[in-house]
Amino acid sequence: MANRSLTIFEKELSELSQKIAPLEWASARKNLGYALVTLGQEKSDIDILKRSIEDIEDELQGCNPEETLEEWVALQADYAAALNALGQLDTGATISILNEAMEAYKSILPVLKRQEAPLEWALLLHNIGRVSQDLGEYSKGSRTLERSISAYNNALTQRTSNVVPLEWAITQNNIAVSLQILGEIQQDADILKESVASYSNAYKKVVQEKHPMAWVITTSNLGRARTILAEQINDIEIARQAVNNFTEIVEFFREAENSRYLELAEQSLEKAQAVIKKIAG
Repeated sequence: MANRSLTIFEKELSELSQKIAPLEWASARKNLGYALVTLGQEKSDIDILKRSIEDIEDELQGCNPEETLEEWVALQADYAAALNALGQLDTGATISILNEAMEAYKSILPVLKRQEAPLEWALLLHNIGRVSQDLGEYSKGSRTLERSISAYNNALTQRTSNVVPLEWAITQNNIAVSLQILGEIQQDADILKESVASYSNAYKKVVQEKHPMAWVITTSNLGRARTILAEQINDIEIARQAVNNFTEIVEFFREAENSRYLELAEQSLEKAQAVIKKIAG
């Protein structure tokens, strides 16, 4: 079963690295403490994204939203997504590029009505939350992270767990990421506890066999958040829960005989185990 799941995992990851899908792509880069999934950040990737952005800009110039609204919305969303992806790689201009991505997404809001296209509207709010999250992380801005959480929560009014469970779990995971960053910036254990709770909610919805990459991302993030929280409040039980999370992932990749991911998973497991030893004295 693990080998089949790993095949799906690799396929999902390959597709995400080829498409401009910054939400799942950026989340994937955070696996196992920002180390599990490396999606290539060479100069060539930046060049490809820049060319893609130029192509979309050309298309947007010839697209009249009053005549072809759906086409314009799709192009504008692609443009914002490409900028978001570029902002992850071009570290010399991250803030300015992400601000451009934010403006591109926000330009869609006046024409995309929640009542007419609730799931598309929810995705847009999720995307706005994601860019706010990145901006907050890079700038260490608490208010920006709070805006990110608000956007995600608005998305969840339409992205419900009974209608689109995977999408709901992804947004829950991203709420938890924003909360975790905010909790680390403010050194606030209560916020970190909220982050762990949100990760746990997402974890309950993702099924390893159906969505192995989402499962790895969520389980990894939950383990990492528990490790940080356990060390901050000296809670050995939370540290043990983190160990259990990473043990699941180690077993998954060990059964799949994937040494590349296994080694990284083991490193995260060792960090969680070290926290237990530190707390136990």
